[in-house]
Amino acid sequence: MISRSVSGTDNASRSMDLVLVNMPYAGIERPSLSIGLLHRILTDAGFDVRSEYANLHFAEQIGIQAYQFIDITRSEDVVGEWTFRQAAFPDYQPDDHAYLVQLLKRLIMSPETRERLGLDGLRRMLCGMRDAANSFIVQTADRILRMRPRIVGCSSTFQQHLASLALLRRIKETSPTTITMMGGANCETVMGRTTHLNFHWVDYVVSGEADGIIANVVGRILRAKPGTVPTLLPHTVLTPRHRTLGYPLDAASNDGMPRQSSASIEHLPAPTFSDYFDVLRASRLAAAIDPGLPVETSRGCWWGQKKHCTFCGLNGGGMAYRSRSAQGVVTQLDELSASYGIRKFEVVDNILDMRHFDTLLPQLQSRGLRLFYETKSNLRREHVAALVAAGVTWIQPGIESLHSNVLTLMDKGAQAWMNVQLLKWAREFGLRLSWSMLFGFPGEDDADYHMMADMVPKICHLQPPGGMIHIRYDRYSPYHSKARNYGLDLVPARLLKYVYPLSDADLMEQTYFFEERGAADLGRNLSVGRKLERPGADALRTALAQWSKTFWSSMPAVLCEEPGGSGLQLLDTRPIAAERQLELDGAAAAILRFCDSARSVETLPDRLRTDGLFYGSDEQVADALAFLLRRAYAIELDGRVLSLTLKGDLPVLPDGSEFPGGFVWRSEYSASKIAETPEPVVEE
Repeated sequence: MISRSVSGTDNASRSMDLVLVNMPYAGIERPSLSIGLLHRILTDAGFDVRSEYANLHFAEQIGIQAYQFIDITRSEDVVGEWTFRQAAFPDYQPDDHAYLVQLLKRLIMSPETRERLGLDGLRRMLCGMRDAANSFIVQTADRILRMRPRIVGCSSTFQQHLASLALLRRIKETSPTTITMMGGANCETVMGRTTHLNFHWVDYVVSGEADGIIANVVGRILRAKPGTVPTLLPHTVLTPRHRTLGYPLDAASNDGMPRQSSASIEHLPAPTFSDYFDVLRASRLAAAIDPGLPVETSRGCWWGQKKHCTFCGLNGGGMAYRSRSAQGVVTQLDELSASYGIRKFEVVDNILDMRHFDTLLPQLQSRGLRLFYETKSNLRREHVAALVAAGVTWIQPGIESLHSNVLTLMDKGAQAWMNVQLLKWAREFGLRLSWSMLFGFPGEDDADYHMMADMVPKICHLQPPGGMIHIRYDRYSPYHSKARNYGLDLVPARLLKYVYPLSDADLMEQTYFFEERGAADLGRNLSVGRKLERPGADALRTALAQWSKTFWSSMPAVLCEEPGGSGLQLLDTRPIAAERQLELDGAAAAILRFCDSARSVETLPDRLRTDGLFYGSDEQVADALAFLLRRAYAIELDGRVLSLTLKGDLPVLPDGSEFPGGFVWRSEYSASKIAETPEPVVEE
């Protein structure tokens, strides 16, 4: 099917110590931070290293539309893994028809688009990608082996595992003396052990953070006699010897397996991304990709150290928070931007270090950078202003619900008023948000979802979520590690058996994704699809779909304060508006001004008088508040009042092409287009 080879430069004259490979389906719009960091550490230690961006080659081979299709599927549906299953396990022949039938029902697309695509269209598309993957593995292995590497290592996160296994299998079969290695999130603790135990063509697996040990490990392996396993390797490195002598244990770990963790990240150098840009410049995709750069300013989660969010499986059990100094961050940003001529950065941290508001962000104000961060939602107005001033244009604030009862079930350490308050300030300052409405928590009350549905028309001038998503039970989350405490009986996600030739017991330890035994398959993105048979949740889903449609239209609703007049001038174009324009004075105007930040209802009259905003009676304040709540100029949540009005001229929000982590110009995947073009676009 593929008539054009994607092989790169012939490196027959070169001999490499190690080739690090970034396999599909890693994003093509930015280089790999983990591979770039290991490349730099090993190079600094004197090794001859090459980073191979095989993901770019594969995207070029099958076309961006086909490659980006994997991005809009759910990781637990293992669509990308399925396309590489045949290359990884040629003797494994599960029921592909059954897989595709189930997958079609689970795809995130409207019923109409799903019907147009149909089972035959889905089969043609994915089988075409699978055929391309088979030939791609051969081509990639040949290209790498021409470099004559002594070690080939793959980093595996999310849907990279089977592509990595397929490549290393081909490497080992073609060149048995080449040493193979894997690491990354898919290789942590028991997942790494299961990979190592079952797939013997992988010589070494590193569990956890390799940056602190990689130079020592590679050095010992390369110095060992051919065919022998070096001694004195860290117990977090699984070797061929462990298959016969048994695997290391760690009683302190949640699952009894060791995980490597670096005590500090301050000393880590800036990653090396040159090989990514060399491949990109030579690629036919270069004109379609506007790259960003990943950067790390902290590791772990300071909130998770206090209280682990119940659904969060990040950090592989290594929650310890380590942050880089402000000067260390600035030095890396300056070095990376100077090296690659790019001033857009996706900060990959799980959470922003709050100390950086005082130490780092002021130093970034004059640098002309564009940044993405993940934060908590308990930001104050001055925090939002500081982020924008520093060049942060986009954040993922972990909002995830607008009802405090649901947030309590998550152990989020936030309340609904904080989340709505941040939505308001982010819109006012032009800060783009990525957030989703989560659903399906053990013990939740459907009435809470009714209340959120009723709230949506009041806040439709603020940024909506990207969708309503059913929670997934991930490894390392409290829902997984303490499943019985939550009344859960978890099993591997149902489609995994179609890609892994493993027993039920091994599959339980290989997977990162779980579901409740016997639970109905609702799918995760609930913006489209069948009813949930829960009135509150269905009402919220309908309300969110309308919210998103109207907010991202050419004429979104506003509720804002306008200059002029002696009182407070309001412009209200929300569908629920009683009046388009009006002027408020007295207690009503005072309340809106005072409640820019959420304020206690109980102390409101006294605070207005203390601050000199309104000296009238408690009854006057109560009447004015009732009017504001009735008109939804303010909202009451958790015993607090929050004004919903926005101040000043509203900035235009960044669109998708301005995401700091990079953008693929032809990647705006239309679900309807897949029905019209069911086969991948293949370059001739």
